[in-house]
Amino acid sequence: MLSKSKITKYFLQIFLPIITYIILFEFIIPVNKFFPKASLIYESIISIFIDYDIITGIAISSTAVYIGIIFSYIFLKLSYPKVISFNISLFNNVNYFIPSVIFIVIWVFWFNSSIFAEFIFTCFWAIIRLYNKVFQTSYSNLSNKINFIKLNNLGNEKIIKLKSLQLFDKLYEDRYLFHLQIWGIVFIYEFISQSGGLGSNIFQLFTNYDLSGVFAITIISSIIIFIGDKIFNLAWDKIK
Repeated sequence: MLSKSKITKYFLQIFLPIITYIILFEFIIPVNKFFPKASLIYESIISIFIDYDIITGIAISSTAVYIGIIFSYIFLKLSYPKVISFNISLFNNVNYFIPSVIFIVIWVFWFNSSIFAEFIFTCFWAIIRLYNKVFQTSYSNLSNKINFIKLNNLGNEKIIKLKSLQLFDKLYEDRYLFHLQIWGIVFIYEFISQSGGLGSNIFQLFTNYDLSGVFAITIISSIIIFIGDKIFNLAWDKIK
């Protein structure tokens, strides 16, 4: 059961903005070219499922995102003990969008609109994003424990396990941003490559100057990301 504090939080974050928008742009502010009426958005939510094959778009984008997340965490778990001794900052800016977009353009030029190429790119990006966090993580607060392990010859495995626990605590704190960023990368990739997915649907809506449709797909995408984030949190213990 949800507590009263959580219900209040969700109301303020989700329902209050929706109610405010409906009151403002359905009844108070006249029709304009920047913000469509709430009733038009509602109609567009229904129509884009028919006219833009949004179900397929959701399936492709969600698959790309969560294959990338799952594969990158598995890869990290398997390879982390072998790279823990390195203390470098590799691909330090890859989690920012400008260099990532450049790589996307080159990748799309090589592989055109292949869905599988999108999945592979997302996995690569997610792995590099996680390892960027690995190399930025400081273990200075563990120095006393590490020295104790070394002095008592308890084995390098103990040190790796100690560092691994702290790293995954850091990754847990970073999970929300990581989840949003990988969705953003997938949207950008699909927008550029036209490989299918929600990014391609957004491109079609822009091409058709369908403003209410853009608002509608934004709402749908936000709901999917919100649900995915909650599932991500529930699955964390299994991943860890």
